[in-house]
Amino acid sequence: MILELLMWTVFVASSVILVLWILTSPPADRKTRTAPENEDRYAKNRFIPNKVPKDADVIVIGSGMGGMGCASILSKYGKKVIVLEHHDKLGGCTHTFSWSRANMSEEGHTTCEFDTGCHYTAVDMSMPTMRSGAVMKYLTEGQAKWHDLGDPYDCVVFPHDSKVDPGCPNNDAYNFLCRKDRLINEITQKINPNEPLVPQRLNAFLQFCRHARGTIVKMFFVRMLPRWVEKLLDFLTIPYYTYGKLTTQYVLSAMLEHGFTEEEVLAQKELPKEPKIDLPNTWNRMKGVMVHPLGDYACQPSDSTVVAHALTACYYMNGAAYTSGQTQSISNSCAKVVYEHGGECFVNAHVEEIILKEGKAVGVRVCKATSMEGLKSADERPEMTELYAPIIINATGMHTLYNKLLSPELPLVKEYKTTNKCIPSFGHNYLFVAIKGDADEVGIPVTNTWYFNGYDTDNCFDKYFENPTEHRPPTVYLGFPCTKDPTWKKRFPGISNCILISDAKYEWFEKWQDMRTHKRGDEYDQYKQKFADKLLEVLYEKVPQVKGKVLWYECGTPVSDSNFLQSFRGGSYGTRCNLEFANKDNSRWVMRADTEIPNLFMAGQDAWTPAVAGAMYGGMLGAIKVLGFFKGVGLLITIMRQQANDIRKETGWSSASSFAKAVQLFFSDTPMNR
Repeated sequence: MILELLMWTVFVASSVILVLWILTSPPADRKTRTAPENEDRYAKNRFIPNKVPKDADVIVIGSGMGGMGCASILSKYGKKVIVLEHHDKLGGCTHTFSWSRANMSEEGHTTCEFDTGCHYTAVDMSMPTMRSGAVMKYLTEGQAKWHDLGDPYDCVVFPHDSKVDPGCPNNDAYNFLCRKDRLINEITQKINPNEPLVPQRLNAFLQFCRHARGTIVKMFFVRMLPRWVEKLLDFLTIPYYTYGKLTTQYVLSAMLEHGFTEEEVLAQKELPKEPKIDLPNTWNRMKGVMVHPLGDYACQPSDSTVVAHALTACYYMNGAAYTSGQTQSISNSCAKVVYEHGGECFVNAHVEEIILKEGKAVGVRVCKATSMEGLKSADERPEMTELYAPIIINATGMHTLYNKLLSPELPLVKEYKTTNKCIPSFGHNYLFVAIKGDADEVGIPVTNTWYFNGYDTDNCFDKYFENPTEHRPPTVYLGFPCTKDPTWKKRFPGISNCILISDAKYEWFEKWQDMRTHKRGDEYDQYKQKFADKLLEVLYEKVPQVKGKVLWYECGTPVSDSNFLQSFRGGSYGTRCNLEFANKDNSRWVMRADTEIPNLFMAGQDAWTPAVAGAMYGGMLGAIKVLGFFKGVGLLITIMRQQANDIRKETGWSSASSFAKAVQLFFSDTPMNR
């Protein structure tokens, strides 16, 4: 009897394992053709209707990190994918462009290259033994190469302020170093090395961030599930929404200024009602420094959900990385995968509308983007081509989907506009600067620099938004791709570059939206020059060695993003990371890759979280929702197997030990060698 029961148990267990193995095993990776080596074949493959394959399985709208990542995965799973990109270059915010402009200080023209939105990522992206690096390697088949930026990876700088607590150093620059213990020591020494509460409170705050970040990781696996299963496991999302209802400002004040515990913060203990201290004392300085990651999600502390802040802070805790060569290599590498599996990626392809039939998504109406430039009125429409596929994936954002790509008469769109409380992220102003001389000769800093216009970040935001041309931006990113890309000096000898990025509102430039690029008139040029002047002020103040060496500069605004990248109202990060972003009432719309329209899915930032890594995981989640839960689990296992193989090569461990380590690292954020 016992033997028979044991045999039946073994049989049932074996059957379950066999079924799960069959359900989760990826199909054989069958490439149907060899990809050409010419990079422009992918980056600049212009849309021509008769070049589009007629038997596509999937149409992806948008070629950013999310769209291309999703397309790569589905191609590997045997889908013939068509990617449609409005811009004349593939890649969305990962694309690279070059401009040639007349020099200001000498005769002739200079050509200089710039990245668009992938200015740096966490060091994990350069490490195939870590989750982000393993996913990136899988998507690009290891063709996108990365370079560790070393230590420090960021430097946060402030205007010089002579007011400081007695006996404390008066610094206006703070380095962000790899590893929590080293970062805590650096900030403590720079702010107040004599106060033992400083490292204690910093440690408690960073530990809080790590716990908050962990809730987002759990959310990913919940979102992989079918919606009906999600509802059964709803209790798993409670921690995320508990942290998500807290603002970054409240947590910074509670933990760094008043020493609240994590339990007191989660209980939303009321802050002491005391007069606000304007002097940048130890605690004010500490709050001002630790607000540093907000530039990567663009929402001021009093509005932002702390889960966005925590996710970003933890993401960079181990350092940062940048591509070796153009950031364009990311989308080009994914496009090769799509091509090898029978698909195509097209630029200059403007998607006007998603076609629905009997309530299901069945295709898109698309035209050549350049055909829209000659239109004489808003009522005039270019010639449209209808493309059909069983699956449609929108990788252009939630707000674009429900405000532009779907009919406003659709009941779901009407529900979205009445029930959704999420709003688009802010946009940015950009200053692209060409500099004479090699970076080492000029003395350009290797480290990314973040300028904050004061330690009271919210006050700086409020003043700037009230009168943007009279105040410096609250935050300015100063990046020098020429120092981060090891191939730069060989490709652009004697030339350096800089990108400055500051917060901006679409409304400031909205009246010029319908005018063509470089044809918006003197008023627009004079207005954006005021922003350019403020950015140049910051550049010359914090990097004075470049003064007199600037060959030319060009300023971009949120309407530039709206025009070139088709971002809704020029928003850089999809949905703004305010409290509504992490409000359960909006979970029907945000952080979700499936929609309520059959056969229509999401990929990119709004399918998950902001920035390049968030968009990458959003693309991955979109692919999982198309493939189904079990194949999604199989995808994760496939990536972990690849990860384990890299661990085995690095350590010499056995296959079993390497896979066990891969599983551990896939669910953690601590690199093996840090």
